[in-house]
Amino acid sequence: MWFCQKPAALPCHALVYHSAGTYQAKLTDLDKSLLDTEIQQHITMIVLSSEGFYDCLCFSPGQEQKCAPGLDTPVPAGFYFQDRWTSLVCPARSFSSAEQIVGCLKDKQLYMMGDSTLRQWFEYLWKNVPTLELKDLHTSGQSGPLLAVDTGNNVILRWRAHGLPIRTLKVPRARLHYIANEIDGLAGDAYTVVGFNLWAHFTTFPLATFVRRVAIIREAVRSLLRRSPQTLVVIKSGNTGYKDVYGSDWLSLQLDTVLRRMFQGLPVAFIDVWQMTSCHYTPDQIHPQPVVIRNEVDLFLSFVCPQ
Repeated sequence: MWFCQKPAALPCHALVYHSAGTYQAKLTDLDKSLLDTEIQQHITMIVLSSEGFYDCLCFSPGQEQKCAPGLDTPVPAGFYFQDRWTSLVCPARSFSSAEQIVGCLKDKQLYMMGDSTLRQWFEYLWKNVPTLELKDLHTSGQSGPLLAVDTGNNVILRWRAHGLPIRTLKVPRARLHYIANEIDGLAGDAYTVVGFNLWAHFTTFPLATFVRRVAIIREAVRSLLRRSPQTLVVIKSGNTGYKDVYGSDWLSLQLDTVLRRMFQGLPVAFIDVWQMTSCHYTPDQIHPQPVVIRNEVDLFLSFVCPQ
């Protein structure tokens, strides 16, 4: 739940809309220079060639187990070569065509709940699959809910922003649903995929606030998997690139660590995009570049449709 103090002169039903308001950072010139993203991006890129290198992998990555819920994430979790992520968690697949993506998603319902970095997955899918039609729900593209449908292949793709706290443009408060409540409303089955993330909008709040929220979501996930063990639950980690006075990689890492620890032991799939964003040469931004998103979605789909 999210609590606020009721104004003395207003009834409860007066709270209809939510918006982020304005940023009010009080920064010195030195603070501004240290937070200058253009300066932060002046990093020399090292390009490696295959000449003179030896293959030091003495095993096939993930050869012993397919991509399935409950796998541990090693460090490193993988590596890039020619802009392709090779996972050391499990044998991830490359979904390079719309036909391959549709073949994986056929007859499935995907429920995505989280922030704008998860919305990037939704956008990648409907933009790269011509048969996925984005429906006009007359809602905000920033907070949703968003819906894309492929009637021929019986695919339904949903995304919505998580509940408060969230920084967004003006939106009816009734459209901001809590992740736990959404999960509690799902029956679940072998054709249902639930994906969520949670981190960026909690960096300005005490860690205890985040812990309470994750604990409630964890219980909702446990209940869903008890009533429907066939349901796939996928958790997207936080990513690097939050370089602002309101957030940082350090604050994000604390939240991400809590999220991982609290879901340990549950049969869920964890997509470690922290490592995928931290080691790619593209500018380190809170919203990763398309090449990184493609690899994130490929790994996600590898859990939906393992080899």
